[in-house]
Amino acid sequence: MKIFSVLLFSALFSLVYCSSQKGGQANITQGVSGIVAEATGNQMPSPDEKPTGPQPVKTTIYFYELTNKNQVVATGTQPFYTAINTKFIDSTVSNKKGEFAIELLPGQYSAFTKVDGKFYANLFDGQNNIQPVTVEANKVAQLNITISAKAFY
Repeated sequence: MKIFSVLLFSALFSLVYCSSQKGGQANITQGVSGIVAEATGNQMPSPDEKPTGPQPVKTTIYFYELTNKNQVVATGTQPFYTAINTKFIDSTVSNKKGEFAIELLPGQYSAFTKVDGKFYANLFDGQNNIQPVTVEANKVAQLNITISAKAFY
């Protein structure tokens, strides 16, 4: 019975420890890490008021196969999407400091967050790929995301 208890404890500890390492500053050797921040309100420079910069935010980051703007269903104007028509790969949650890390296989991905229930990504490359990030073997790509849906400039 003692052996069973030790094995059960070990299994639970491993499960909890590994789950806690998925987001935040997990030590990964291959994948993507970065910070998610949100800009809100007036971001225009003013001599009277200094704008508040983007603040770290806890949110879910969704990784899909590299996604072009022709492979999504936009709602109104971009950068809001109701459907992403590429393969979902994985997701992770940033911590309260906005930090996240996720292990991914080498390849090209698009990263999305959600704002008001819709997918959101506001960066594109020269080929209209949405929020692209490339993971190379045994490297961690840096990706900082700024959610500016509730900001005005």
